[in-house]
Amino acid sequence: MSTREFAMMKRGAILINTCRGPVVDEDALHQALTSGTIAAAGLDVMVEEPPKPNHPLFSLPNVTLTPHSAGPRGTTGRRHTATASTTFSVSKRGALRSGWCPSCGARASYA
Repeated sequence: MSTREFAMMKRGAILINTCRGPVVDEDALHQALTSGTIAAAGLDVMVEEPPKPNHPLFSLPNVTLTPHSAGPRGTTGRRHTATASTTFSVSKRGALRSGWCPSCGARASYA
């Protein structure tokens, strides 16, 4: 996903990436998010893992980050799913707006 693909998306689109970090050009994503080309992004993977604490995407209010936990199975997967469900549920009620990325300690924002 790069500038070309983001330009083809609807303005209210939300990008979700749970496959591989390099699938998304993070600079193009940052531009698309700050310009309003797309509305938001949910990222479970990034190009560099763990990402640097000052990564530019961390400062955006329309980015939700998870600590590369979309694929685990078994007990770990159930724990991650419960945590993600709780975070989503709380954020939808408006009680939680920001927190910390457990992988790298950087600020994470919840939509």
